[in-house]
Amino acid sequence: MKLVKAIIKPERFEFVKKALEDKGFVSMTTYEIRGRGTQKGTSMECRGGLMTERC
Repeated sequence: MKLVKAIIKPERFEFVKKALEDKGFVSMTTYEIRGRGTQKGTSMECRGGLMTERC
């Protein structure tokens, strides 16, 4: 049994899925992930001012 974990852009999913099927990976579990989570040093513009998030 083989385990492959990958983060794939939505526009590349069908290409990757086809390539895995061609290599013999016949089943997979997929999750749709949204957002980017909390990252250190992220800057955002809010109400005309620059905000820096530090975690």
